[in-house]
Amino acid sequence: MILLKQNFVSKDDINLVLAGLGEFFRQMQANQKFTAGDLKDFMEPIFERAGYRAARRIDEQTNILIIHDSGVGDFVNKSAAIREIRRIYPTAHITLVVYPRALDLAEHCPYVDEIIPNGRECDWHSLLEIYRWNAGLAQRLLRRRIDIVYAFTQYPSTILLSYMSGARERVSYKFTPEDGGIECGPFYVFSPLLTIEVPHQLYGTHSVENSLALVDYTLHAPVVNREAEVWFTPLDLHGTEQLVIKDINEGRKIYALCMGGTAPRKQWPPQNYAKLAKKILGREPKIKFVILGGGPMDEQSVAVFKQTLGDKMFDKHVIDLTNKVNFRQSAAILSLCSLYIGNDTGTMHMAAAVKTPVLMLHYFAADLPHHDHTAPKTDYPYHVPSVTVQPKHALDQCRESKDHYGCIVVDRPHCIAQITVETAFDAYNQLKKRIAEGNIEPLFIN
Repeated sequence: MILLKQNFVSKDDINLVLAGLGEFFRQMQANQKFTAGDLKDFMEPIFERAGYRAARRIDEQTNILIIHDSGVGDFVNKSAAIREIRRIYPTAHITLVVYPRALDLAEHCPYVDEIIPNGRECDWHSLLEIYRWNAGLAQRLLRRRIDIVYAFTQYPSTILLSYMSGARERVSYKFTPEDGGIECGPFYVFSPLLTIEVPHQLYGTHSVENSLALVDYTLHAPVVNREAEVWFTPLDLHGTEQLVIKDINEGRKIYALCMGGTAPRKQWPPQNYAKLAKKILGREPKIKFVILGGGPMDEQSVAVFKQTLGDKMFDKHVIDLTNKVNFRQSAAILSLCSLYIGNDTGTMHMAAAVKTPVLMLHYFAADLPHHDHTAPKTDYPYHVPSVTVQPKHALDQCRESKDHYGCIVVDRPHCIAQITVETAFDAYNQLKKRIAEGNIEPLFIN
């Protein structure tokens, strides 16, 4: 860890800013209206008086804040940018604010000096609640004069925290009204709270490329390494290796299987996974599947998978690690696997980061318009041999969808359920060829 030089802020300066944020909150409560411009007009003189807009002295250490405010897969896709920031600023003090779902992986990130979890115990749809929560979090961030903040998610809440942190330079993606907003009166663009706005898809559509664009665009420092990575310890690797070492020593390949996802619309039915597993075992009878995931829904999926596969085949060919390993241990397991088969999940992105080839079942229908913001363009398996299977057609409710996710039916497998086992098995055969060729160009089939 890098020692932090004494360029902390006085309590009086912090209290001055907190008092200003509190007064603006009371005004916002009174009139139930918020605009980013009003906040900036109100707070800028206070930030200046408290010294937060002054340039850093030559003998002071650079303080950098990175805000990650979403899930595990998104965090993995930001790993390259975090590494590049450390490379460019080798002596800076880097603070990472991270959403708890990704805390497991962030704990052993070698590129940051301090981690602050953002539990965000507030109503996601209420700007008043978000503001109040961020003010409490800002109290910790105001202790040091942050030179630059990178907001790697484009949520209004994240942009708001960037500003409330007191950071002199605030970097995120270009924000437009079409990107949506948070309820609390009419929507207002949050762009005034940023000092540097980076156009989306500046260097590519994938979220790894988008995150690197923030660094490259801001610092004009060419990116050296564009690969994503995950961080686990030798102890994580040793502990998980013991679960499969016997099979590996006997020459068995291990295939990872993940049937979960953040919403049921992302989940191909578990009985289909079992039927696909049978077909693969018919081709490769010595392999074993290791099932990864967590939570009651994943346990239910395993029960259906086992019932469809049959107890005898399950006991012989499956290692069920559902709810038995954390994300770091899952990453360690994935590094030992020859293949990942599953839905669009954080686990899929971890598999790609450790260079395990990916067969992904996706919910975004092939006949929907694919533009630069849609999930197949932003979240495919990155820089690894992969085949992504999509449903041929969007179902009735989703045919006019302009949503990033395509399928708008969240509470159950919907468009994705149309994908046949035969199509998935064809994708498996195509993936084996791509592995042999070393082809990492993404392939989508339906």
